[in-house]
Amino acid sequence: MPKNKKILAIIPARGGSKGIPGKNIKNFAGKPLIAWTILSALKSKVDKIIVTTDDPQIAEAAKKHGAEVPFLRPKHLASDHVAIVPVIKHAVKWLKNNENYHPDGIALLYPTNPLRQAEHINQAIEIFTDKQADCVFSVSEIPLHHHPYWMLKKTPDNHLISINNTPLKKKKLKQRQQLPTFYFRNDIIYLFRPGNLEEKPSNVYSDKIEFFITDEIFNGDINILEDWHVTLEKFKRLKKCTKTRKF
Repeated sequence: MPKNKKILAIIPARGGSKGIPGKNIKNFAGKPLIAWTILSALKSKVDKIIVTTDDPQIAEAAKKHGAEVPFLRPKHLASDHVAIVPVIKHAVKWLKNNENYHPDGIALLYPTNPLRQAEHINQAIEIFTDKQADCVFSVSEIPLHHHPYWMLKKTPDNHLISINNTPLKKKKLKQRQQLPTFYFRNDIIYLFRPGNLEEKPSNVYSDKIEFFITDEIFNGDINILEDWHVTLEKFKRLKKCTKTRKF
């Protein structure tokens, strides 16, 4: 894999959001929501930034803020039931057939997180390059009050038991310091080889997977109005921090 790789950033932004109508172009801290993802990508080391959307208004906003929108996504890939892999495959194939563009890596950047920093993208690219990974993605530590050790599930007879089927009276209580650390994928970035998409089953991960840990303050996934308010408060906190990007 070449040291100076061509990294294609793909930002999927479907129209017709149900949780927050017009979400991707709704004003978030002075700009359309999708603009913040585009701006972080523009400040990073990616080679090309495209938005795949079915919505002309989203396309216009994306172009205005520096992304390419070389096509409108076909309707059969624009419903809320379509998985992300077919959407990415369509974009990669279109660029290959129409622009003869062949990236070394694909950075999947969801526009629902306006807290993403260019440094996160660059960190993923560095790991991807140095470790010759098939996929690199970002994670955050699960807060202790959401630790899997404390999770419960309901039985058919309407009782609660531990997630591992242990009755509560038999579950040993542990101090927080005794619990192992768990992580969750935070969707800040997925960076992967284009070849992963051709595997069976088609996927973004493949075999050699690397990850990096990001602080919880950068987690954002706006789907409902409550997410919007929580993420906006985080955005305001980050804006005051001199160690983050200049807004």
